[in-house]
Amino acid sequence: MIQGAQEVQENQGAQQGAPVRENIKVEDVFDGDKESDDDESDDVRESIKVEDVFDGDEESDDDKPDDDSEDELDTRKEDRDRRSAHFNTLNKNDYGRGKRDKKTSCSFLQTSFEDLTQDDRAVFFHHAWNEYKVSGKTNLLESFTSGFVFAQLSAKQGIKKYGREAKIQLLAEFKQLMEYKTFNGRKAVDLTFKQKKRAANMINLIEEKVNRGHTDENPVIKGRSVFNGRVQQGLYTKEEMASPTVSQNAFFLTSIIDAIEEHNVAITDIKGAYLNTKMKGEVLMRITGKEVDLFCEIDPSLAEFVVIENRQKVLYVQLDKALYGCVQSALLWYDLYSSTLKDMGFELNPCDMCVANAIIEGKQCTICWYVDDNKISHVNSKVVDDVIKQIEAKFVKMSQTSGEDHDFLGMNIRFKRGKVKVGMKKHILKAINNFSEDITRDAATPATSFLFKTREVDKLDEEKAENFHSVVASLLFISRRCRLDIQIAVAFLCA
Repeated sequence: MIQGAQEVQENQGAQQGAPVRENIKVEDVFDGDKESDDDESDDVRESIKVEDVFDGDEESDDDKPDDDSEDELDTRKEDRDRRSAHFNTLNKNDYGRGKRDKKTSCSFLQTSFEDLTQDDRAVFFHHAWNEYKVSGKTNLLESFTSGFVFAQLSAKQGIKKYGREAKIQLLAEFKQLMEYKTFNGRKAVDLTFKQKKRAANMINLIEEKVNRGHTDENPVIKGRSVFNGRVQQGLYTKEEMASPTVSQNAFFLTSIIDAIEEHNVAITDIKGAYLNTKMKGEVLMRITGKEVDLFCEIDPSLAEFVVIENRQKVLYVQLDKALYGCVQSALLWYDLYSSTLKDMGFELNPCDMCVANAIIEGKQCTICWYVDDNKISHVNSKVVDDVIKQIEAKFVKMSQTSGEDHDFLGMNIRFKRGKVKVGMKKHILKAINNFSEDITRDAATPATSFLFKTREVDKLDEEKAENFHSVVASLLFISRRCRLDIQIAVAFLCA
């Protein structure tokens, strides 16, 4: 299987950035002893308990005989007492405007999955599941499962697990930020208290690339620096943040057409996609700890902006380019990339705004994209190559795969003999390996005759419950893409 080129590499075609030093020792700047405040969040959200308000043991008046007048009087008396108790409850001091329990907010929709607490994740899942039961929509469920499956490690956890390799990947990520001129320094004395309060911490992560063959024995990892978007909650409307991505149906339909018409297909990945986009407005970020020393080594001009706050070094910067984690970054990138394709002669599909088509040499060329991942297809392979060159001329050289086998959004796609096959073997094996109990036998189908039969058992302890939720989330992610046969069983487990 042809694998995509590794994402972290020296970018020969990138814009000229700040001077970059190559002789940096990563061991001198990462000690793994400290972690930013945003890496470990202790926010605790009170769970809302729903009390039982109906007593199932009482019979309604219609079910009882009305012959006995004394029984009827007793029933009326009970009704009066119940109404009286109800009005007494509503007249207490804790009832009235501003005194009722507030509804649980949906802040998880504006926060990166890795930044959510366990309570927030539980609220996220129940909200997504309820929406699916009421409307049949799976958007939130897919968002939850994608975040759960691709959850990342903090820099401290990544360095502890992968050692020097994690440090090298983080260093490469920092160099890329400077090459793209992502931010410029701001003097702390020139910032107001309100500006400092709105400055979000930079969070450094290690991402495990499971869809690219990552295993514990042969790790495939990438360093990623993100903006903690929590401070931006409530500052922007949904229209200013929502960005479309290619739907699963559109991707599969175009893949079927590619297979039947025997198109040449290429999967590409735009390196540092968001960093090609200019940030709008003033967005401030706060870099702390050992990372400050590293950025000053890469770009010595930042040293004059370093201050000491709470006994640690702090560097305030203003973003010039969109950074992962900013709530408006996704939409800014979509606007830039879609306008680039329009300039190249492509027309957006009105049914899916992340599918673009153009007639080239009398045949249709189709591009489907999910943020920075693209599927480009045409009957003539030279046309595909020319389209890739035009995109690279606007941005940077992309990693790409061509031929019959491809990886796209965690799925292995194979085009052969007029058919397309979709598999997720790596994710399935990971779910099996992560399950805390031994799996001793296989089954023809998970939907057995006794699937919906339950029995009273003790609740799982915290460790087993976490393992159960993790594996079910992985199976839900898999079932939505290639294993439709397990959807009934997984849906029952989600309930």
